[in-house]
Amino acid sequence: MYWSCGAAGPAGVFNRDSGTSTAAPAGDVLLGDGFTVRHDHQAKTLVLTDATTGAGRVIATGMPDKGLEVDRRFRWAVDEFTNLVAWVDEQEKVHVRSAGITPSPLSLPAGFFPGEIHIGYGPAEWDLRLSRPVTSWSLTIRSVTGTKLRTFSGGATPGQINVEWDGKTSDGRTAPSGGYTWTLKAVPYGTSTAVTVYSLTDRIYGGAAALRDYGSTNQGSPDGIGDAVALTSDNGLRTIYGDHKATGKFVGTKTSRAWPAGIRPIPMGDMSGDRCNDMLVRFANGQLRRFTPGCGTPASPDDSNLLIGAGWNEYDVLTSPGDVTGDGRGDLIARNPATGVLYLYTQTTRGIFAPGYRSQARIRATRRSSARATSTGTATETCSCTAPPTSCGG
Repeated sequence: MYWSCGAAGPAGVFNRDSGTSTAAPAGDVLLGDGFTVRHDHQAKTLVLTDATTGAGRVIATGMPDKGLEVDRRFRWAVDEFTNLVAWVDEQEKVHVRSAGITPSPLSLPAGFFPGEIHIGYGPAEWDLRLSRPVTSWSLTIRSVTGTKLRTFSGGATPGQINVEWDGKTSDGRTAPSGGYTWTLKAVPYGTSTAVTVYSLTDRIYGGAAALRDYGSTNQGSPDGIGDAVALTSDNGLRTIYGDHKATGKFVGTKTSRAWPAGIRPIPMGDMSGDRCNDMLVRFANGQLRRFTPGCGTPASPDDSNLLIGAGWNEYDVLTSPGDVTGDGRGDLIARNPATGVLYLYTQTTRGIFAPGYRSQARIRATRRSSARATSTGTATETCSCTAPPTSCGG
């Protein structure tokens, strides 16, 4: 910011970032980005002064004195965004020259933007004010795992950017709960390369349930990271939380009260439509039930539940790899131990399963490999594909 106490001075340039002021010439002066330019009417020159060092140099000669005390923006001008200086000489020819000083980096000196986002309570809004014009910009929102949720973009602007986000991804689905990061990039006017202007990480609440996300150590709230479940020796169901920083590690646990002996838990997605993940549990008698715990709470025998069906103990493997069919709903895969045949049970809009599809793949147990522990605390045998090989495992 240029300041002057009248035409005779004193004058200076105040740096708002550092809070310091440097002496500068007074008189017929314009401020550029990191420098000032003064028309010396007696010498018929334009003199550039570096705002940081105070060093001065002549950048134009032959500037006629038309009898005006001040002729800036009339006979000469400075573009503070590109650091170009233009003037008209004695022959009325227009000259343009670079000041030779690199413009300051594009920044975000002012603006309003969200921190926590609560989906369902109105759109998240960005009202941003850049330090200089840009020829294009983009604002990208990503989940904690780095998945791109939505990108907004625009063309040239003097520096004002406004965005509203309804919490939907680019394909129209509700964004997942958990950590998120938004990043603003832009191409400064006079350049051709996009630069990162600002980035912020915070949290989304009330979003869709991420795969196998049953909460976190952060007050139990879903964090967008998948978790593991295990049965304890006394039949408690323990949730082992994935690190909310997406490090790939587990941090912290929480255990529900004891379940009946012989159960097998199957982590599922949101089947009930409450944006929290449900848990399938197969009981020793073959019943398969859908339990709906509260968000961030380990599944308990006391939770609201729905009977899916009976006879599910004919399968030795029950697992949900997520959305197999691409309809946005989690599906279930089961294996018959006698035949090795896999069955795919697709989830319906009512939160139950359609009749199973028999796969051409057969996965049989082999006895040559030792058993290994699973997250449920039971043992599983090494399996091999018998036919056709290309349809196994993936």
